[in-house]
Amino acid sequence: MSFTRSFLKSIGLSDEQVQTVMEEHTNVTDALKQRLEGYKADAEKLPAVQKKLDALQGGEDFKAKYEEEHTAFEKYKADVKAKADLDVMKDDFRQILTAENVSSRWIEPITRMEDFSAMKLDESGKKLADPDKLRQMVRQKYSDYIATERTEHERIATPPEVKGGPKLTREDIYKRDDHGRYILSTEERQKAIAENPQAFR
Repeated sequence: MSFTRSFLKSIGLSDEQVQTVMEEHTNVTDALKQRLEGYKADAEKLPAVQKKLDALQGGEDFKAKYEEEHTAFEKYKADVKAKADLDVMKDDFRQILTAENVSSRWIEPITRMEDFSAMKLDESGKKLADPDKLRQMVRQKYSDYIATERTEHERIATPPEVKGGPKLTREDIYKRDDHGRYILSTEERQKAIAENPQAFR
């Protein structure tokens, strides 16, 4: 049976009572309709909420990605610092080679060949640690590349006089002393070669 005015009158209610009951009934049904609309709206939101929940459940993947990127960034910083430290070590090593009188034309080739993995910087971060040990290593390892000045008694008393004098042979020009060093200097050898072309025919 429907809830109508005629029904209410049939059960003996006055017009005023019927109006009061109908108004109250309307208020109740309107509230129920609003609540129903709210439930309907909430139901429509459920797919979006479920999507967010699914994303949250994938949090472990996000954490793993963050840790991976963080590790890569830390490695990048370490690589940059290692390169900067290596540049400082090379610069200081060049200075040690120069101080030990290594021929200037061999400084860069030696620096490129040298293994710096066993070297480290001092506390200042601007110089190589154990410089005395490194200088000793240079003297031993690269002795063949150290330029030495010959003393007066190692030089011949009088350089060969080429002009108007005897012609020099190839052996004369490249003659070495007891220590295996050329008797003539580089400049003297070049001059002798120019003035004795017959020695190279």
